Amino acid sequence: MNLENLMLLSPFIAVALASIAVMLAATLWKTRFPALLITVVGLGAGLASTGALVGRAPAAVTPLLLINGYSLYFSGLVLACSLGVALLSMGYFARREQGPVQFCLFLLLSTLGAMVIASSSHFASLLLGLELQGAGLYPLAAYARFTPASIEAGIKYLVPSTVASAFLVFGMALVYADSGVMDFGSIAAIGRAPAMSLLMTVGLLMILSGAAFKLALVPFHLWTPDVYQGAPAPATAFVATVSKAAVVGLLMRFFAPFTDHGSNAVAASLWALAIASMFAGNLLALRQENIKRIIAYSSIAHMGYVLVAFLCGTALGIVSATYYVTAYAITALCALAVVSLLSHAKETESLADIRGLALRRPLVAFLFAVAMMSLAGIPFTVGFIGKFYVLSAGVQSRVWPLTFSLAVSSAIGLYYYLRVVIVMYRHPAPASEKDAGPSAMAGMSRPLSAAGMIALGTAGVLLVCFGVYPGPLFDFIAWMVGS
Repeated sequence: MNLENLMLLSPFIAVALASIAVMLAATLWKTRFPALLITVVGLGAGLASTGALVGRAPAAVTPLLLINGYSLYFSGLVLACSLGVALLSMGYFARREQGPVQFCLFLLLSTLGAMVIASSSHFASLLLGLELQGAGLYPLAAYARFTPASIEAGIKYLVPSTVASAFLVFGMALVYADSGVMDFGSIAAIGRAPAMSLLMTVGLLMILSGAAFKLALVPFHLWTPDVYQGAPAPATAFVATVSKAAVVGLLMRFFAPFTDHGSNAVAASLWALAIASMFAGNLLALRQENIKRIIAYSSIAHMGYVLVAFLCGTALGIVSATYYVTAYAITALCALAVVSLLSHAKETESLADIRGLALRRPLVAFLFAVAMMSLAGIPFTVGFIGKFYVLSAGVQSRVWPLTFSLAVSSAIGLYYYLRVVIVMYRHPAPASEKDAGPSAMAGMSRPLSAAGMIALGTAGVLLVCFGVYPGPLFDFIAWMVGS
């Protein structure tokens, strides 16, 4: 390990050192603030060191990790979203008896695992990254341990995730048994061949099923609404952004060579997953009354949209998919930041809790409305631009079934997104505490967390800026992904 490798690993080192510092802070200080401050500083240092590596030539740090523009971009996205979640947790846990120290530790460990996933070039590092990420995600989902719904969320995420990991590991074993290799470069060369053996095909499909579970693609989506609903709001934001971004980075890096031949089983399975996820996610969200469940089901559809661009098999498709993941992460963080800020003694999660929000907190309601419009793909938002790029890639590659499915399913989604906006603006505000949920009244009357407002405001500004002027971000992604 030389100095150059240490420089390349500096983002990972910063996050790892922050997790150790949080453990030490827990023993030295009884207050909450040091752990939260260390978490924010550690994630900020990791993000800064990631930015400092931009422009460097691709380099392999041992055969396990490949540091290039692609991995740096996804690592930066993961760190930025984690930093936003850390800021949200400052205000969220200030209103609760349960301390944030363990939450910060699990957040850092899971973030480190997500970064390893995004930079993996070998089955060994991929497995380590997935398990490290999962080791933090399970307790994050069940962190509100005095709430039955949170314990249920942790169990419902742990058990299916364990099964999915077993499928993934067994798939790795089959691929290794057939090819004798475990690095992504050698496996990619096999994927570009005209035909694959049965053993290789089965192994790849098992790996795909594990990745599909992490992305909550249909039919591996059943855990999603319950986990989103039961987990604390900052943990839900983490699951919706960080874990999805890391696995999308893995999916596009590992399975890209297998989409060149549309007739193989891997490509056909990806097509089926994309179409099923787009329709099922939007249809299942139509009758939901819980905001977290609406966002959960919509996330299923949005991961299907990402697959549309990815399955184009072109450079424009990869860039469009990356842009869409970025747009979704910004939008989901903005929406769930509102839920987190308004949650006090009880989670703000039902539509009744935000009834008349525009009259009581006009700025928060406006940002929430913009986030919903971005998820719906309405113009002047980053979600619209992301969807436009995905449709452009689909039309250019003539993947008509996928493009048609995206257009129709997006139209279905307009109903439940705009329904949330209507509840905030058109329905009258509750006349008394008796008419509203207790969390709604508390969230609308008390001062909001300054750190949480910074996260919400930053996400809202980026959401609009990249929706009005997307060129610089798109060009930056094209440069990073191509390097």
